[in-house]
Amino acid sequence: MPAPNLSPNPIPFNPRAVEKGMLFWYDFSDGADTFTGQKIRPICIIGRTNKNSSRVIVSPVSDIHNYLDNDKLKYPYHVALLKHVHPFLEKDCVVLLDQVITIQKSELMNEWHMGCLQNMDELDQGLFYNYDLYESIVSGVVNRVSSMMMEHMTNFSRK
Repeated sequence: MPAPNLSPNPIPFNPRAVEKGMLFWYDFSDGADTFTGQKIRPICIIGRTNKNSSRVIVSPVSDIHNYLDNDKLKYPYHVALLKHVHPFLEKDCVVLLDQVITIQKSELMNEWHMGCLQNMDELDQGLFYNYDLYESIVSGVVNRVSSMMMEHMTNFSRK
């Protein structure tokens, strides 16, 4: 996907309107975040955004063909973004959840906003896997149910 040209006087995106699942083009050339190997590339906002925060958590987006093995994604922490589901994309892509950085919201420009994901389920599943949260969630639910049972048994005489 070729990066769009940025006008000489770009308009920053409203930082209070930034939401999880939004896709933008981002210029990595003026920061220390050179892990991507490219200067301008698409990113996906993956963090729950605090309206008052000046920073947001993002992951780069890449061409899906480099990340397929037998027509399946190679890793569970890569999330497919298919063109037929997201018509604002020029081709099928993948969110690389194993590459995470924070950027300033003020660096997001209106002209470089691509669109927004309609369904976050696959993105959330990839994040759960990448940060090994399944075990923590299950443990938390089991502990909460156990405490509710104990509370019920102590508050009521008929069990």
